[in-house]
Amino acid sequence: YAYNNRYAGNKVEIVTTVTDLESNYGMAGFVPIDFEGGWDCFLKEDTPVILDLRNGTLVKVEGTLTTDSWSVQGATVTIME
Repeated sequence: YAYNNRYAGNKVEIVTTVTDLESNYGMAGFVPIDFEGGWDCFLKEDTPVILDLRNGTLVKVEGTLTTDSWSVQGATVTIME
């Protein structure tokens, strides 16, 4: 309850590393990506940056916090090399 009242809907910018990319997921058209620290997001499967992501890739994630703790909605993922 406190999380939703304080943080959900706020814009965030997170620098973190990719820990998992799931290619076979039940949400058609989207690829779930997990990041270090428990963060996650879903990118459209035709998003070009997905082709360059690997476990351990350092990225910047920008988007809006959802009511699901640690989930970023409308995310933009940029590789930080």
